[in-house]
Amino acid sequence: MEDVIKRSGNTFGTNEALILAQLSIVAVPTASIIFLDIITNQSPEVCIKDDDGDCILYPGMSSDVCVNDSSTWAYTYPQESIISNFDLLCYPSWWLTLTSFVFYLGMILGCVFAGLMSDYIGRKPALMILLFLEDVFLGLLIIVESYQVWLVFRFFTGLFIGYFVVAMVLIIEGLKIRYRHSFMAAIWCCFAAGFLFLALLAYVFTKYIDMIACIVLLVAFLWG
Repeated sequence: MEDVIKRSGNTFGTNEALILAQLSIVAVPTASIIFLDIITNQSPEVCIKDDDGDCILYPGMSSDVCVNDSSTWAYTYPQESIISNFDLLCYPSWWLTLTSFVFYLGMILGCVFAGLMSDYIGRKPALMILLFLEDVFLGLLIIVESYQVWLVFRFFTGLFIGYFVVAMVLIIEGLKIRYRHSFMAAIWCCFAAGFLFLALLAYVFTKYIDMIACIVLLVAFLWG
């Protein structure tokens, strides 16, 4: 990017527009990753087993079935959310909020980590490395088999999401002052598109791991 700016005399041209557009699109998976907990932590549907062994959809609050023996009810879609996948329905409510806590803790530390990393090795190398690590830990969320391990990997997805900070710095450094406000607005439009993308995934897929897999592929495409 630095070479492009030098060749263009720090003016806004076609090459700059293409580079900055690519960096702005990074905001789409970023928004999906940040608000992933909305999908993965949703309350699952449960059904009550009758005397014949058939499962009838429970009409009330899912957590109400916890007063009954676990053999009398079941999850309608076992992989609809991490609650059903890790059988967390009857755990205390604060136990589930740990997913958001560890993620945002990772984000706070990630902003500092990304800044230090980009100062030492450069903006573009830091962006590529952080994107790669983010994709790796997102992929690991698909195969985890325990809630405790999920929390660890979710922390690292928050830590390495600092790539978005690096991308924004790259954009600011590559633009004249008069272009910065309009292009920063374009970035947040892409951020809003990430919300819509996550909603689309939730509409298409019933399993949260399928949604994460789509986000992993999108991040891998950006990294490539």
